[in-house]
Amino acid sequence: MVTGDHIDTAIAISKKAGIISSPDEAISGEELALLSDEELIKCITKYSVFARISPEDKLRIVAALKANNEKVLITGDSINDAQALLEADFGCALGTTASDLVADSADIVIKDNHYSSIILAIKESAKLYLNVKKALLHLSTIALSLLLISTLGLIIFGLSLFFQGVSKFFAIKDI
Repeated sequence: MVTGDHIDTAIAISKKAGIISSPDEAISGEELALLSDEELIKCITKYSVFARISPEDKLRIVAALKANNEKVLITGDSINDAQALLEADFGCALGTTASDLVADSADIVIKDNHYSSIILAIKESAKLYLNVKKALLHLSTIALSLLLISTLGLIIFGLSLFFQGVSKFFAIKDI
């Protein structure tokens, strides 16, 4: 959870939501600023809550998570979120309050501002991806079969022409 709220507020909300169990899993923007990028990459998985975060901090968090081979989803609605939405693996703009720039920067725009819609959209996207993958595999198999049949037909036809030509060549010589 990345928020602009005060760290005490963020800890209270994230505890209620089941995101963290201990305040040690939260870090403020001031503490984050003291860490180098290398230190942040090493300890990024220790934290689940980031409070009082600036737009630059969001970019550092996204980069550190990606450096640890994590998939990153960012939600945002203000112009300050645009760059993080672009850098994340998946950017999600909250539509009713999102500016045009944020909506253009995001991969998906949630029109109703409910986080449950994000989960539903990801599930539907995963189904769509699997269906496209299956369709491409099916079409590839058909295309390969057609290629093999066509090639085999050309070989057989070519061999028959070759043998007809050879037999005509020998037939003329015998006369």
